[in-house]
Amino acid sequence: DERRMISDLAGRLALAVASVWRDDELYQQAHYDSLTGLPNRLLFGDRLQRELARGKRESRTSAVLFVDLDHFKAVNDSQGHGAGDFLLCEAARRIASAIRESDTVSRHGGDEFTVLLSDIHEHQDALRVGDAIVAALSKPFTVAGQDCFLSASVGIAIHPDNGLSVEELLKNADTAMYRAKAAGRGQSMFYEERMNAAAISRITID
Repeated sequence: DERRMISDLAGRLALAVASVWRDDELYQQAHYDSLTGLPNRLLFGDRLQRELARGKRESRTSAVLFVDLDHFKAVNDSQGHGAGDFLLCEAARRIASAIRESDTVSRHGGDEFTVLLSDIHEHQDALRVGDAIVAALSKPFTVAGQDCFLSASVGIAIHPDNGLSVEELLKNADTAMYRAKAAGRGQSMFYEERMNAAAISRITID
């Protein structure tokens, strides 16, 4: 009887453990990018929504950065998707190293990433992070013993100035990113033109 009871208990415990593992696996698949291990678009949107609610309660400012790798398609076409996947993983690591632990970087899709900067003190804080990301991604990537050179265009939208919802902030940061591409790539740009004075001045000096 004791053996049967122990065996039954062990079976129930094994089922419980398997269920927990399965739930963790399903959560991981639903909320994280399978290639880079970064939060995916769904989890990023959830974290941004929480940050917006907290910002409204506590009068805090946050920023959304939209990051696009310049010339990534050329690497994919010339060296194959294996090289492209390696570059995406390395780019994810470099972007993550340029932000605080309290911030979030996600893979939005393809060669696009989004960053949430929570509780920034001034708009230029977001620009400094954007420039740090650009600098990190401008360093050469070594793939199969060969150096590859990319750059990044970064668009910045500030909450609450440039939007009050997840969708509006992402859309405006995306718009700013395309503005950065149109202005020559390899740079960070704010959504609001008046906020770009310092960025444009710096680019002119460069």
